Amino acid sequence: MQPPGIALLDEVDMFLHPFWQQTIVGSLRAAFPAMQFIVTTHSPQVLSTVRRENIRVIGKDAQGRLIASRPLAMTYGEPSNSVLRSVMQVDPQPPVDEKPGLLQLTEWVDKGRYNEPQAILLMQQITEALTEQHPQLQRLKRSIKRQKALRG
Repeated sequence: MQPPGIALLDEVDMFLHPFWQQTIVGSLRAAFPAMQFIVTTHSPQVLSTVRRENIRVIGKDAQGRLIASRPLAMTYGEPSNSVLRSVMQVDPQPPVDEKPGLLQLTEWVDKGRYNEPQAILLMQQITEALTEQHPQLQRLKRSIKRQKALRG
């Protein structure tokens, strides 16, 4: 039997492949069941394997004092991009040059304005920059196809 103890692990995700980030906490708990782990991380992959009751987010309150609070959003079993957005307040889409155009194009497609000249031009420009295989462009094109089919 292992003696109980506390282990402090700073940046447990550092240098780990994302798969290992998703398994490290569970593996540590299984290997050392009597241990309490206090872990720091910047990885949504790690956070998505821990229940929010066991997470503290370091931040500042309205007066600028440091606080440690539980996240409001769910974490356990959530996709890492959801944790990135809801717990870490980071947009999962990186701030690449084409991002504003993608957002504008998405808005136009959602409103059914994909046939307007500026939407057609923007679609061509973004496709040229990101290629036909870009997942967001493929989703937009599927949405346009569905909208056209529904209109007959």
